[in-house]
Amino acid sequence: SQAVQVSKLPEYHLSYLIHLLAHHPDFEEDRPKFSYILRFLNFYLDCLLEGQKANNYALILAILDSIKLAGDKQSPGSVNVNECAELARHLVKRKYQGKDWGHQRYPGKVNLPSLLFEEKATILDGSATPYLPGF
Repeated sequence: SQAVQVSKLPEYHLSYLIHLLAHHPDFEEDRPKFSYILRFLNFYLDCLLEGQKANNYALILAILDSIKLAGDKQSPGSVNVNECAELARHLVKRKYQGKDWGHQRYPGKVNLPSLLFEEKATILDGSATPYLPGF
């Protein structure tokens, strides 16, 4: 059996969506509640997770953790992509709390699109510097 490349899965497109939303013209105005951005994230994540046995749950969290710890190549020094990834992670955790999906870690490394992201930190447990304290 041939292993599926992560970049060919629909879940991988989450990295592009996060980057796109982080550069949305209304991102700054949507702070601190992020109600506008949350609608997009909610829709996309529902499409990925709703009605699933969620064998993709660990992959989605791994993608979000990778983004949370990455740098934005288009806006060096900006933390918008990191905040957006953390926002999506909180949404996934809160919305799907109590689901019995095994909660295992994704076994591989997630490589983000190199045109958008640069590696900035090492993933330990997804609990690096919180960008949205109290969210």
